[in-house]
Amino acid sequence: KLSKFLSTESVAPDEANSYLTQLMNDEPETYAEVKKYLLTFEDLLLMPDDIAADFWSNPDIDLDELAKALKGVDDETVNTILEGLPKKKQAMYTPIEKPMRKKDVVAARKVIVNLASEMAKSGEMKIEDILSGTDNEMIE
Repeated sequence: KLSKFLSTESVAPDEANSYLTQLMNDEPETYAEVKKYLLTFEDLLLMPDDIAADFWSNPDIDLDELAKALKGVDDETVNTILEGLPKKKQAMYTPIEKPMRKKDVVAARKVIVNLASEMAKSGEMKIEDILSGTDNEMIE
């Protein structure tokens, strides 16, 4: 129920992130359980490389939506995502140079997050694998 609440149109992404941050600080165990059911665009940007390559090259990702969703993302991350696309899609990708309304960027990100959620529900990907990229700390 909580993940549906946080992903509804009535809750702004900033508000949902604020709530999750508060939950993480106050109740880490509950946060860990909620996080298993709730993906964010930032989670997708931090996916492990092998999972990211499969996800971002998905033919269901529209290049125009991707360009909108990547608006405001750092160049290094954008380049990493684009390098994982098939060469034809790389050539067809056009970044958006002009300023965009935040709500348009948020809407495009939501489309992509919804695709990832559907892939997780169908078993094509595991949320745990996606979220494992957020904990990439290495020990030598």
